[in-house]
Amino acid sequence: MQSKTGYAWEVLGIWVAALAAVVSACGVGVVYWNITEENDWNKRIEAARIIKQVDDDLRKLRDDINKHFPALFSGQPSASLSKDNARNLFFSCKQDDKQDRKDSARCEARKTAGDVLNSFEDLSISYMYELGDREMLAEAWSHELTRYFMYFENFIKTVRLEHKDPKLWISIDSAVAKMGKS
Repeated sequence: MQSKTGYAWEVLGIWVAALAAVVSACGVGVVYWNITEENDWNKRIEAARIIKQVDDDLRKLRDDINKHFPALFSGQPSASLSKDNARNLFFSCKQDDKQDRKDSARCEARKTAGDVLNSFEDLSISYMYELGDREMLAEAWSHELTRYFMYFENFIKTVRLEHKDPKLWISIDSAVAKMGKS
């Protein structure tokens, strides 16, 4: 027969074990919450860094974009390069050293278009692979990305066709489609 004191200690031990399990579960929950919050914070910081980088890249190109592609800033939502203009832009850089001024300016325009699309490709890849907070990236650049993509769509198609690379700048297509759904 067990004494009352022994029984009390046994019940107390059971309660302490149960309390320890509850405290451990709470501790695991707090650790999980902390890790999740830290991950979200890091994603937001990375998104801010990506947004700043794209903004800096485009700020450097802003004068050239405005000079070569003024329709982008015309306020018309459907402004875009025609197929002929896109093709002329692609073939504007000649291989010889004797370029006249007009060809040189068009070659500069082609380089500007490529630089703009490369900057947006970095943003698109970051969005697609969730390298930063998707919501922040979409909020900051979805309208601009869509506008530039629509403007340069024929140029992108021409470059893909001429380089025989259907996946060139494909991340921009995918990001525009996904940002449009969200």
